[in-house]
Amino acid sequence: MVLSYCGFKLSDGWITYNDLRYVIGASDEEINALCGVEMLVKDETGDNYMVHDYLRHNRSNEQVTKKRSTNSANKTPNDADSVPENAKTSAEVPLLFPDSDDTVQKSAETSAEAPKNDAVSGQTTELQNNRTTEHSSFTPPTPSRPDFDRLLDRVESFYPTNRFDGRVTQVRFDLEAEWPKVIRAAGDADPVSFFEAKCRAYVDATEECYVCRFSRFLAQELYARNWQKQLPPSQSAFVKPPVSRSQQNLDHNRQVVWDLMTPEERDRYRKEHSDAFA
Repeated sequence: MVLSYCGFKLSDGWITYNDLRYVIGASDEEINALCGVEMLVKDETGDNYMVHDYLRHNRSNEQVTKKRSTNSANKTPNDADSVPENAKTSAEVPLLFPDSDDTVQKSAETSAEAPKNDAVSGQTTELQNNRTTEHSSFTPPTPSRPDFDRLLDRVESFYPTNRFDGRVTQVRFDLEAEWPKVIRAAGDADPVSFFEAKCRAYVDATEECYVCRFSRFLAQELYARNWQKQLPPSQSAFVKPPVSRSQQNLDHNRQVVWDLMTPEERDRYRKEHSDAFA
């Protein structure tokens, strides 16, 4: 970052303390560490720093200025008209770390040859400009906006009264904001009919005391779920619970006593406990 900043400012490797701290974002510890390995050299005032051997590996301000003047003088009016605007800009901007002065010249020549490539491809500048205009003027289609008031009226007709808050302004705004998601969830189906059917299915599948508010139904995207009313379980679904061990012992003892009783004792027991044999 320090080298890039010095190359951009053409400061010949000099940078101030404030630029290090507040432009590059280096901390005092990082600055001291760079000074410790002699990558930065502090001047006598302590407010400026010099990048070690900067001019040995980078061009000076004087060299860059001279090169720019030479390039500007070598250009002719015809060359200036034939070179695209983006090629002019790239030719005038100096490279930060060139290996030699030839690098800048090669960059300018490469940029100037850009129109030749267009001629080889068979696309004129006018055709490219027309295509750019067509793409820039294109706007994606906007999903149709339904009559939200009419939709809320239909939902309110079957939604529990104490749970419907769709008439609140904020909830109405939330419905309009969520409508692209409703369209995506509906797929090929009509989004209005899809949303109304999902609301009705949710109300039918949920007990009235557990139906959430309409705003929560909307915020949690419950319209994207499949709601089905729970059918009452059949009689065969009920399984008799297993008999406990104590109950088994009790039944066994009763059976043993019954087997040991005489017919007269059994008749007398039936008369005394007629309710048990009803």
